[in-house]
Amino acid sequence: MDGLTLAHVASLGGMAGVACIGLAALLRRRTDRTEKVAQSPMKRTRLIGTFTARDGSGRAVTLYRYQQYLDAGTWNDPAAERLGPTHILTEDGRRVDKIGTRRYRILGSRDNLSSHDTSAP
Repeated sequence: MDGLTLAHVASLGGMAGVACIGLAALLRRRTDRTEKVAQSPMKRTRLIGTFTARDGSGRAVTLYRYQQYLDAGTWNDPAAERLGPTHILTEDGRRVDKIGTRRYRILGSRDNLSSHDTSAP
């Protein structure tokens, strides 16, 4: 028992001892809950489309759009999932941010891309 010995509990008497033990158990359970590591809610990622964009020099770059699915399982339906964010990546796996209507920027570089592809988000 945390900080209490059996001699201390016995000296408190019947109901006070039970209350003291209950309080210690409540506090111990609360600290155990805060020490648990939260699990990632991401369940899976799926490729949902590709499109072509051009950089400033006119070179074509293929961009891949991925959809994440998040875990939304319940007791009755543990396999349930919900849509999460979408991500755009280059062929070599670099992340791409959307900066405007059919305009994109590759993270970590100054390359701006633009697309006239109808499947571009």
